[in-house]
Amino acid sequence: MKPAQEELQNYMNDLDFNDPIIPIVANCTATPLTSASDIKEELIKQICNCVDWNKSVKFMINSGVNSFVEFGHGGVLGNMIKRISSDSAIKSIDTTESMNCNI
Repeated sequence: MKPAQEELQNYMNDLDFNDPIIPIVANCTATPLTSASDIKEELIKQICNCVDWNKSVKFMINSGVNSFVEFGHGGVLGNMIKRISSDSAIKSIDTTESMNCNI
């Protein structure tokens, strides 16, 4: 995966990121990211590092997040969130139409 990580890093170096409006939770560290440079760095790191999905979701829930939006077909991530917190609301967006209806 190291070559893929290096390729992503080269690609990301040419992209301009803005600081997020709300913190982004890093998949590898389950910590909030608030700067564009940190987000870029974490995206590159996660290619070769383990994702701590449970810790990331639990961090968000403990921070007051109770609604999640999953983009993509299948609902796998939504089901994983439900196993961690059955009280969480999950919205699945898997088509352009469903995305347009929920914007």
